[in-house]
Order: sequence, then structure tokens, then C-alpha cells
Amino acid sequence: AYDMGRHLLFGFSMFLVLFTIGFKLSSINMEKTNGIWNRMILSPTRKTGIYLGHLTFVAAIGFFQMLVVYLIFLFVFDFPIGQRFGELLLVNALYVVAAVAIAMLFTGLTRTPEQFNMVYPTVVPIMPLISGAYMPPGAITNEFLLAVAQIFPLTHAQEAFMGISLYDAGWSEVFPALAKMLLIAVVFMGVGINLVERGRN
Repeated sequence: AYDMGRHLLFGFSMFLVLFTIGFKLSSINMEKTNGIWNRMILSPTRKTGIYLGHLTFVAAIGFFQMLVVYLIFLFVFDFPIGQRFGELLLVNALYVVAAVAIAMLFTGLTRTPEQFNMVYPTVVPIMPLISGAYMPPGAITNEFLLAVAQIFPLTHAQEAFMGISLYDAGWSEVFPALAKMLLIAVVFMGVGINLVERGRN
């Protein structure tokens, strides 16, 4: 039998962490608007270090948020999420990287914090709906929506989460989902950083 409660736990956790990561990473736009970003670029600090500082900090917050949610449900509510907690955390870490990449993409697409705050909260709630994070597998049958869902990491993370947690799937079984999520993260991050650099000039 399919465990919809477990499905929703992972789905809502992934959805909420998108907001946390996005609004934290939007500080880049604020620094660009205030001129702080240009001063940091001209300082002895390496540009790679500036990006890594922002991205690592935001990823750590996102990972910790999801970890706290899992621990609360596991130990406070005695909610079953499977026996392979370590594997779930690895998938969680990869998803957080992809979520940071999404936030970086939107940071590059917008120029000011106001633009980010207008666009990001409008688009992000659509992602879990199309990805099927709120409904059981097979509920979405539209071929176009299924194709669009492939560009969102939530689709592949949910597949990996439920495969490990509910079906005790091995790494070979969830590897395609993890590989797609990693590819999405690399592409979104690359495009996002490129757009941030172009917007700075």
C-alpha cells in the first residue's frame, strides 16, 4: 500500500525549504543593489570565495531545516520514514544543492530584491503541483505536465525519497533520479551564476 502521509512529509519539506533557501540567497541582489557586491569583487577576496560563502551558508541552512523536520516527525510524532535514515539524508543533501541552484537561477533572472520577491514566490508554489508532491503517483496524466515536471528537482527527489523510504530501493534503483537531479543542479547553477555576472556589468 502506498503511504501518502510519508509522501506529503517529503513533499512539503522540499517545498518549504525552497522558500528558505530562496529568500536567503536573494541577499545577493540586495548586495548588488546597495553596491556592496561590487566592493567585494574589487577587494582581495576571490570571486569564487564570495560565491562559495553564499552558497554554502544557504545550503547548510536548507539542509538543517529539513533535518529538523525529519527528526521532529521521527522522534516527537513517532512518524515512520523508513529504516535507512542515512541514505535519506544523502538524497536530502543533493536536493538542497538543486534547490540552491534554482534560487541562484532566479537571482540571476532578477535584478533587485523587489523583483525577486515578486517572481520567486509566484513561480515556486507551481513546482510541487506539477511535480506531484501533493498527490499520489499517477494522479497527473497530462503528457505536457509530466514533461515539464522533469526539469524540477522535486520530481526526482520525491522519487528517490519514496523509493528508499517506502520500497527499500537500492542505490542502483534510485541512481537515475539522483543523476537527473544533479544535472538540473549543474545546469541551473551555471546559468544562474552567468546571469548574475552579466547583470553586474
